[in-house]
Amino acid sequence: MAVLGAAASSTYPQLPITQSMTWVPEMDGNVCIHLVGGGGGGAAGQSSYIYGGGGAGYVKIAKLAVTTSGSFTLVVGNGGNGGQFSTANGGISGAGFSGGDTTIAGTGISGTITGGGGGGG
Repeated sequence: MAVLGAAASSTYPQLPITQSMTWVPEMDGNVCIHLVGGGGGGAAGQSSYIYGGGGAGYVKIAKLAVTTSGSFTLVVGNGGNGGQFSTANGGISGAGFSGGDTTIAGTGISGTITGGGGGGG
Protein backbone atom coordinates (compact mmCIF):
# COMPACT_ATOMS: atom_id res chain seq x y z
CA MET A 1 0.00 0.00 0.00
CA ALA A 2 1.08 3.56 -0.55
CA VAL A 3 -0.14 6.59 1.37
CA LEU A 4 0.34 10.12 0.12
CA GLY A 5 -0.42 12.88 2.57
CA ALA A 6 0.49 16.27 3.89
CA ALA A 7 4.08 17.02 4.73
CA ALA A 8 4.85 19.53 7.48
CA SER A 9 2.71 22.70 7.26
CA SER A 10 0.94 21.64 4.09
CA THR A 11 -2.78 21.17 3.47
CA TYR A 12 -2.49 18.21 1.12
CA PRO A 13 -5.18 15.58 1.87
CA GLN A 14 -4.23 12.03 2.86
CA LEU A 15 -4.65 9.61 -0.04
CA PRO A 16 -4.39 5.84 0.68
CA ILE A 17 -3.60 3.95 -2.53
CA THR A 18 -4.43 0.25 -2.58
CA GLN A 19 -4.07 -0.50 -6.28
CA SER A 20 -1.47 0.36 -8.90
CA MET A 21 -2.02 3.64 -10.70
CA THR A 22 -0.55 6.77 -12.24
CA TRP A 23 -1.10 9.75 -9.96
CA VAL A 24 -1.10 13.38 -11.06
CA PRO A 25 -1.17 15.89 -8.18
CA GLU A 26 -4.36 17.95 -8.04
CA MET A 27 -2.52 20.92 -6.52
CA ASP A 28 1.01 22.12 -5.87
CA GLY A 29 2.42 21.39 -2.44
CA ASN A 30 4.58 19.09 -0.35
CA VAL A 31 3.66 15.47 0.33
CA CYS A 32 4.88 12.76 2.66
CA ILE A 33 4.90 9.30 1.05
CA HIS A 34 4.72 5.95 2.86
CA LEU A 35 5.31 2.73 0.88
CA VAL A 36 4.53 -0.71 2.32
CA GLY A 37 5.23 -3.90 0.39
CA GLY A 38 2.93 -6.93 0.44
CA GLY A 39 3.45 -9.36 3.33
CA GLY A 40 4.63 -12.90 2.66
CA GLY A 41 2.16 -15.79 2.75
CA GLY A 42 2.36 -18.40 5.48
CA ALA A 43 3.33 -22.02 4.88
CA ALA A 44 1.28 -25.10 5.71
CA GLY A 45 3.11 -27.97 7.38
CA GLN A 46 2.52 -31.45 8.69
CA SER A 47 0.14 -32.08 11.59
CA SER A 48 -1.66 -28.77 11.06
CA TYR A 49 1.42 -26.65 11.76
CA ILE A 50 1.30 -23.27 10.09
CA TYR A 51 4.32 -21.04 9.61
CA GLY A 52 4.04 -17.27 9.23
CA GLY A 53 5.26 -15.37 6.22
CA GLY A 54 7.73 -12.52 6.37
CA GLY A 55 6.77 -8.94 7.15
CA ALA A 56 6.84 -6.40 4.36
CA GLY A 57 9.34 -3.62 3.89
CA TYR A 58 8.52 0.04 4.58
CA VAL A 59 9.92 3.25 3.09
CA LYS A 60 9.08 6.87 3.96
CA ILE A 61 9.78 9.96 1.88
CA ALA A 62 9.30 12.64 4.51
CA LYS A 63 8.83 15.62 2.18
CA LEU A 64 8.56 15.81 -1.60
CA ALA A 65 7.51 18.91 -3.51
CA VAL A 66 4.84 18.10 -6.14
CA THR A 67 3.19 20.18 -8.85
CA THR A 68 0.21 19.68 -11.12
CA SER A 69 2.59 19.27 -14.06
CA GLY A 70 4.25 16.21 -12.46
CA SER A 71 3.14 12.59 -12.38
CA PHE A 72 3.98 9.42 -10.47
CA THR A 73 3.70 5.73 -11.24
CA LEU A 74 2.72 3.69 -8.18
CA VAL A 75 2.82 -0.11 -8.16
CA VAL A 76 1.16 -1.66 -5.11
CA GLY A 77 2.49 -5.10 -4.14
CA ASN A 78 -0.02 -7.83 -3.28
CA GLY A 79 0.32 -10.04 -0.24
CA GLY A 80 1.73 -13.51 -0.88
CA ASN A 81 -0.62 -16.49 -1.06
CA GLY A 82 -0.39 -19.06 1.69
CA GLY A 83 0.96 -22.54 1.07
CA GLN A 84 -1.20 -25.67 0.86
CA PHE A 85 -0.34 -28.92 2.61
CA SER A 86 -0.23 -31.94 0.32
CA THR A 87 -0.51 -35.58 1.40
CA ALA A 88 1.02 -36.74 -1.89
CA ASN A 89 4.53 -38.18 -1.64
CA GLY A 90 4.26 -38.82 2.10
CA GLY A 91 3.14 -35.33 3.09
CA ILE A 92 4.86 -32.28 1.74
CA SER A 93 4.73 -28.91 3.39
CA GLY A 94 3.47 -26.15 1.14
CA ALA A 95 5.66 -23.08 1.19
CA GLY A 96 4.03 -19.66 1.21
CA PHE A 97 4.67 -17.21 -1.59
CA SER A 98 6.52 -13.92 -1.30
CA GLY A 99 4.63 -10.64 -1.22
CA GLY A 100 5.07 -8.13 -4.02
CA ASP A 101 7.12 -4.93 -3.92
CA THR A 102 5.41 -1.54 -3.69
CA THR A 103 7.20 1.09 -5.79
CA ILE A 104 6.98 4.72 -6.79
CA ALA A 105 8.75 6.60 -9.58
CA GLY A 106 8.10 10.01 -11.01
CA THR A 107 8.80 13.72 -11.07
CA GLY A 108 11.39 14.74 -8.46
CA ILE A 109 12.28 11.16 -7.49
CA SER A 110 15.62 9.82 -8.62
CA GLY A 111 15.03 6.29 -9.95
CA THR A 112 12.48 4.03 -8.31
CA ILE A 113 11.82 3.83 -4.56
CA THR A 114 10.81 0.35 -3.31
CA GLY A 115 9.12 -1.02 -0.20
CA GLY A 116 10.04 -4.70 -0.54
CA GLY A 117 7.60 -7.57 -0.22
CA GLY A 118 7.95 -10.07 2.62
CA GLY A 119 9.30 -13.57 2.04
CA GLY A 120 7.04 -16.61 2.02
CA GLY A 121 6.93 -18.89 5.06
